[in-house]
Amino acid sequence: METAQLDPLHDEGQAYAQALLDSGVSAQYLEVKGAFHGFDLMRRSSVAKQCMVKRIAALRQVFFCAES
Repeated sequence: METAQLDPLHDEGQAYAQALLDSGVSAQYLEVKGAFHGFDLMRRSSVAKQCMVKRIAALRQVFFCAES
């Protein structure tokens, strides 16, 4: 799960991620520093590209770790 640092919903997202972790749900949390709500719609930006790489890595870890 990720939140953008400057997103108006940042605190709620961060609290939700913490609640998942506190309840034993396997989760990862990333705060994207300097980003605003919808930053990833600007797909050519370096921040969005870096975040996409991290998303893909997290999904690979979840879906393919059992096969490793």
